Formats: sequence, structure tokens, C-alpha cells
Amino acid sequence: MALLNSKLLEWYFLLGSSNSKVNEYQFNNLPCPVFKATVVENDREITNQISRLVSSAKWGDLWDLVHELDLCRPPLPRAAETLLRLLAGRICEIEQNRGPVSKIARAHLASESEPIQHLIDRLLFAMAGFSDQEVKQLETRLEGLV
Repeated sequence: MALLNSKLLEWYFLLGSSNSKVNEYQFNNLPCPVFKATVVENDREITNQISRLVSSAKWGDLWDLVHELDLCRPPLPRAAETLLRLLAGRICEIEQNRGPVSKIARAHLASESEPIQHLIDRLLFAMAGFSDQEVKQLETRLEGLV
């Protein structure tokens, strides 16, 4: 879910699509990070820190912690996968707690979910090797397309 709701995949999909329908071949071609098959000791320590920070909603501290991970070369650390999973789970929890909302309101995340989604986007852009400048340029392009 973290991937499918990301700006990175939205941009990637818009590059090759002329409508909003997603065909199976397009879905199968979406980029996806590859994570290490095993957990190393450093991952365990960072994963414990990640769990504590997600529980306390310290999103800025989480981004600072991410800099300890090597996100530039696949396979990526399992701690990065854990972080994405926990963040997506937190968004699901927030969105479910909204209760019944209109279709229009459901198209946008709850305000509490926004900083979490922003962190997910930053993580995925970093995993894909985008610089901060490239991310800004891409976000500007996305605003004009959507």
C-alpha cells in the first residue's frame, strides 16, 4: 500500500498512461524496491527504534534515523521494509478511524495521515536515487498533471 499511494509510482504511471485505467501489464511494470532476504544485527536495533518512533508519531525523528540506512543500493535493509510497512499500517488505522465519509473526502487522506504519507514519499524517492532537487521538480510536474 505504501508503494501504490506514493508520488513516485503516480509519476511513473502517468509517464506511460493516457487515462486512469490501470492495465495488468502496467501494474506488473511498476517499480518496487528489493529488500535483503535476511535481517542483520544493525537492522534489529534500527527496527526497534523505528517501532518506538512510529508509536510516538515522531515523523521528523524517523527521517533522521533513516539516514543511518543505506537506501542507495539494492537490496535494501529490512529495516526500511519494516518502516514502510509500519507507516502504511498507521495510515490504514487513521483512515479506518475516520468512519463513514463521502467519496470526495475519501479521495484525500486525513490530515493526520498527510505527514506519514510525506515521509513514505521521501523514503521511496530516496530508495529510487532521487535527489531533493529532482523530487521538487517531479512534484511540480505532478501538480500540473493531476
